[in-house]
Amino acid sequence: MAGDPGYVDPYYNLAKLYQDVERPKEAIELYQRALSLNPGYKDAYFNLGRLYQQLGDDQKAVEAYNQMIQTDPRNADLYVNTIKAYTQALKDHPTHSLYREARREALDRFRALSDVDRRHKDSEVF
Repeated sequence: MAGDPGYVDPYYNLAKLYQDVERPKEAIELYQRALSLNPGYKDAYFNLGRLYQQLGDDQKAVEAYNQMIQTDPRNADLYVNTIKAYTQALKDHPTHSLYREARREALDRFRALSDVDRRHKDSEVF
């Protein structure tokens, strides 16, 4: 990894390996390094969110998921993945207001995006 500092994949791949062997602190450091080189790396944000969620740092988890969405706010799949993560967090902690509010906001934005896409399709001329 000492070669090209702009080459982000080695950092991401090593972070994923650390995540898989349950070494979250090392994984977080490497995901953050990958994001410093490529702030639009959606998967790194998602995995960071999952790690923070597992470590109980709920605020950082929500921030990571929101940053992931901001990389491509018109990508419906990002909302779906985020909503699934929040839903899982709520299964583990049903009274957690941070995840409940974040899930509601993500659902609202997803619905708004879906409405815009539907209206756009309806107005297209074939």
